[in-house]
Amino acid sequence: MVETIGPTAAEARQATDEVEVSKEASKAVTGVTTRAVEVSKEATGADTTTVTKKPDVLSWLWLPHEVVYVVVGPEEQRFGIHKDKLCSSSAYFRAAFEGSFQEAVRGEVVLKETSAMAFGMMIEWLYAGKISEELCTDSDLSIADKMVKDKPTFSQLLDVWILADYLIAPQLQNFVIDTMTSRIMKRRLPPVKDFVYFYEHTQSGSPMRKFLVDLCIWRYREKAPLYRTDVAFMPREMAGDIMMMLAMRAERSTRGPAFAARNYYVKV
Repeated sequence: MVETIGPTAAEARQATDEVEVSKEASKAVTGVTTRAVEVSKEATGADTTTVTKKPDVLSWLWLPHEVVYVVVGPEEQRFGIHKDKLCSSSAYFRAAFEGSFQEAVRGEVVLKETSAMAFGMMIEWLYAGKISEELCTDSDLSIADKMVKDKPTFSQLLDVWILADYLIAPQLQNFVIDTMTSRIMKRRLPPVKDFVYFYEHTQSGSPMRKFLVDLCIWRYREKAPLYRTDVAFMPREMAGDIMMMLAMRAERSTRGPAFAARNYYVKV
């Protein structure tokens, strides 16, 4: 769970809704003003040709930007981030820094129980559009043991997904799902040694639990004997979820949909 000193997720969502309503009202007023100018030009016969300026892809880097701070973890590591970058990716930060909360005045939010690694990966995604990976290549290890040494591990990627869920950053959540799916396709094995961590850090009904259960069913359909080996790593609740899903599919006489990352996306 992510503990913060600042607005709660519910307060952030409410503040975000208020900001969106304000923006819509502003658009409406702007639209009326624009139409009035157009009517005036038509009446006077003025040239109404609109010249569209070609956007400069480098202009964002050339302009000054406000920097805000996020204090992360028990070590209180302080990250300075461009405010517009942070707010464009997270409704939580948008409400905190652009709303009426004290964080907007201080220019600082505290995420007390978030790991610096998870937040650091979020910042890399924010600026670079990726999360760097380094896969273990030790030929003496089994695939399952290699996955434990992969960087980041599945558990660390889950931490990023959970953080993004709290910060209302669905695009990052979906990016993590894509990253996990790509890793699984390379390793051709579920993250068996992360099963317990996944279930300890998610709740019933979580898209991430559904992702894990469907992944296992998809793999065991091709290699059923793997289930006998992998069940030793499963918490009882996960084994029950798999059995329930298999029973539901048998009842419908269907093999279920193909395993695809988009089936577990969060609505953006």
